[in-house]
Amino acid sequence: MNARLKKPVSQQPRRGFTLIELLVVISIIAVLISLIAPAVQSARAAARKLQCLNNMKQVALAVTNVASGSGDKLPRLLDTMTAPGYSNDTITPPSTGNVTLVVGWPIQLLPALDSAALFRSIRESVVDVGSGLGRIKSQDQVALRVFTCPDDRNNNGQKMGLSYVANMGYVSSAAWGTNNQHQFYGVNYDGSTTFVTPADGRIARATGVFWQLPALTTSTADDSDNARVSIDDVNQGDGTTNTIMLVENVTGGLAVPAPSTQNLGQNGWGASEINRLGFGISVDPANPMGLGDISANPRYALSNGSLPASFGSLGDSLARTSWINSQVQSTNAFRPRPSGNHAGAINVAMMDGRCITLSENMDQWLYARLVTPDASRWGQAVVSEEDF
Repeated sequence: MNARLKKPVSQQPRRGFTLIELLVVISIIAVLISLIAPAVQSARAAARKLQCLNNMKQVALAVTNVASGSGDKLPRLLDTMTAPGYSNDTITPPSTGNVTLVVGWPIQLLPALDSAALFRSIRESVVDVGSGLGRIKSQDQVALRVFTCPDDRNNNGQKMGLSYVANMGYVSSAAWGTNNQHQFYGVNYDGSTTFVTPADGRIARATGVFWQLPALTTSTADDSDNARVSIDDVNQGDGTTNTIMLVENVTGGLAVPAPSTQNLGQNGWGASEINRLGFGISVDPANPMGLGDISANPRYALSNGSLPASFGSLGDSLARTSWINSQVQSTNAFRPRPSGNHAGAINVAMMDGRCITLSENMDQWLYARLVTPDASRWGQAVVSEEDF
């Protein structure tokens, strides 16, 4: 009888986890999370960097496509178009008449970036701001993902955001980081007493890739056609594989400027200031980068001389720092140098359409040589693909 009343084994009370066992399990889970979390963050950062490279690749291909339809000539850093002006953003008739809209290279690329409708809308109506000038109406000031890097918190997802800037080459220190315009004849390269000479123009063309419409500069000696570089010019010069087309600049789209006859209150891809649209290396217009008098020694003009003292310094008093990622946390929009939020590096597009990554610790003079499209013709050392 007692054997029949005995509880089955399955009904015996189960033994639970002890406190020590529970703490051990929690510790193991915490260790696993600590190991996995950095890997997840690293994977996300790598994905954002890859998306940045893909966006830059599309923009670089658009530059090439636009050039192929323009006699191989690259888009101008700044150009103009004529459009009907209206008194306000509602575009209520009647029109005030045709006005001039200053357009940077990004707007010129819109038809090649699957944004032909936006380009037509801009061309068909703008807001008349007076003095014969116009600005882009508010409904056209949209965010275009292709123009921004996902890691660029200043521009990504923002109206008219622009993370990528074009290669202006060597820029007079009087124009670098200021409202002054980068001129085709802005540096006295030939060492002559006459500041504006054909020789200056020929050498300047070898130091930069993108140039603005000459009519927008203070120099009347600029030649509209000669100031435009073609892809073939670069190919026959330093080579498309050794010349930078575009870089990142996270501060170029900061702070919409106050409206004026120069900037019209627009930034990003709608900017009309070259320091928001391009990047360059600051040089002393009186003695740029140790350049010599080409009349005496033409091959010395762009030799491997010493860089300006401010080139590699951080926070120099004249704010002429041109080095990669210099003052990357600056809130000043006028910092036309490469900068990005990828750890220790930036993404760049080369003239052949390749998109690569350059370290902020790379050799400074090598970077300076990658900026010029035809400086080897004037004595600068030839760059090899194995150098970077």
